[in-house]
Amino acid sequence: SQEGLDWSTSGRLKISGSRLYPDVGLAKPDCQLGAVQAANWRASAYEKGILFHGKGKRSRGHQDRKAVKGITPSRAQKSPWDYDFLIYNGVINKTAPNFLAFKEHFSSSWGSIFSLLEHIERLLRDYAIPEVKIKGNSLVTLLPEFELKNKLTRYDLLSVLENPLHIQMMLNLPGQKYKGQDGKAEAARKIQATWKCYKTRKLFLAHHQRKWASGVIALVCLHCHKTRLKKILTESRERHLENFRIRAKHLAANWNRIRTSRRTIIHIPSLGYSEPIRQNIADFNTQQNMQLGRLCDILDANVNVIYICSHQMNDELLLYYNKILSLQAALKTGNLEDRSDLQDRFKIITPEAINIFTKHHMCLATHLMYSPKAIKRIKYLIQGKEAYIVGELLHRDDLAVADVLDVPILGPEPRLAHLYSTKSGSKRVFNSAEVPVPPGIYDIYSHQQMIEQLSQLVADHLKIQRWLIKMDYEFGGNGTAFCDIPSHLKCYKWALKERSRYGPEDWSNKWAQEPALVKISEELAGILAQHAQPVNAKRFPTWRKFLQTFLHQGGVAEAYPPAESVTNLTVDMLIEPSGEVRVLSTGDQFHADGPFISSGITMPQTSVDPQVLNSLCLQIGNACKMRNVVGYFSIDLVTFIDPSTMEQQVSRLDAT
Repeated sequence: SQEGLDWSTSGRLKISGSRLYPDVGLAKPDCQLGAVQAANWRASAYEKGILFHGKGKRSRGHQDRKAVKGITPSRAQKSPWDYDFLIYNGVINKTAPNFLAFKEHFSSSWGSIFSLLEHIERLLRDYAIPEVKIKGNSLVTLLPEFELKNKLTRYDLLSVLENPLHIQMMLNLPGQKYKGQDGKAEAARKIQATWKCYKTRKLFLAHHQRKWASGVIALVCLHCHKTRLKKILTESRERHLENFRIRAKHLAANWNRIRTSRRTIIHIPSLGYSEPIRQNIADFNTQQNMQLGRLCDILDANVNVIYICSHQMNDELLLYYNKILSLQAALKTGNLEDRSDLQDRFKIITPEAINIFTKHHMCLATHLMYSPKAIKRIKYLIQGKEAYIVGELLHRDDLAVADVLDVPILGPEPRLAHLYSTKSGSKRVFNSAEVPVPPGIYDIYSHQQMIEQLSQLVADHLKIQRWLIKMDYEFGGNGTAFCDIPSHLKCYKWALKERSRYGPEDWSNKWAQEPALVKISEELAGILAQHAQPVNAKRFPTWRKFLQTFLHQGGVAEAYPPAESVTNLTVDMLIEPSGEVRVLSTGDQFHADGPFISSGITMPQTSVDPQVLNSLCLQIGNACKMRNVVGYFSIDLVTFIDPSTMEQQVSRLDAT
């Protein structure tokens, strides 16, 4: 039996009494052995072939005793996992029996184990850990990972210790790492690093504050600069407009003299639409060059022409136009030899900014404003001569060019030009002129408004099969869509019966139309979404895209003439500064790409009685004059045979 042997929880071996084992010569004195001595004593016991098992236990006041189990030396093979050894102050006792046995057993991989132990020793020395116990099983288990990574975390190293949580608490003690080896140097480095960090952060915060302050100052300066620039631009534009009005009054007062004397006309065919509209106009520069026929103004012997061109003209084209214009005298006499050289009476100038701002979709007046060479040449050509500008759709940059050249403009203010050149604006003019207009609505800016008012139009005019929807600022049919609404209305036949039942007079009352109006409104949105067809299908492939642009610009909805044969006319007019209204030319349109796109004009027109046409156009001209419109403009009219009366009808469509 084994008496007095007890392994306490504190890890120290207690021996009570004194016993001598004569067969092995190992004595157990009455004393308390330290952890190292106990481990050495236990190793010696193993080597002598004596193995003790069991713990001292007490139950019900009795001491349980276990017999000592003797094992012969040949059977005393110790498991390598049992070789736990101690490290004091970061140094292994390399003469300890357990350590020597552990080293001997793992001699084949001792190089890796030794490297791992060096890492553990270094960690313990760095943190001045006085005593730890290494578990051999955990050390061997960690070895493959160490060989693979060759670098372990602190958590991995602590996992081989007997009491890792206690050691971890010691490692986390403030200032613990400065108690180990090179602790003073490490503390000095920490102090230096902390001081440098403090100084650097202080400098950084000061720099950051200065940078923030400079940013605020820059933003304030930018805001002030933008405000000042806006103010300068506003004042400049107001000055341009005021000078425009002063010159317009001078032009009106002296028009009768100017129109009969030597003068120079500066033609700037600039389309001053807003930028979103300019960006969506195909071949925008080509559209601005459609007024090249203004060169024919030199047919008046008192007129010289300066034509501002949106394309660079080569010598061959200049020679071509010179030859055409030189045929004027030959046509009068019928003799080709009477041709005259007129190249001194017209000049074609291309602003140099056109080759610089190639992708900005600027109007021609803007290009000219940013072309100092072209401006300088025009000034030289008009020096000491009577001159004025004839534009197309005036832009505020037209006023700036006129201010630089110090010449008047034969045209209305840009605000009026843009207002009355729209579909809705021209509708107001024609209504005030009391000329025949197709049934329609204008100033549409919401989908609900369009559905409600168009439903009312359909209910009022059930016999009209096709309805047109036009955007305010588009031209050439690009912003037009059409839909044959009655042919898709499920309630159309019922509505016709209701109209016939009430009669034409009662049907005009809201109470009679209300049931039909409700049904038409319910169906109309779906009919337009499925059956409305934009004329320019390339730009507006779907009704939804057309509707989005339409509601952004605003527009009109009007009836298409209820006839199979429809003729469109164009009338060019001039309201002179003196107030005289003149019809300059008339022509019939021909349509090669569809009924809504004009491909050209045949002159003179032969579709309407000239007296009826002149009377109608003069009414419109006087209505424009009442709205301070001056200069050149065109009117698009439509004529057809009304199937109900078999009489010719003439109504207006648009004015530009």
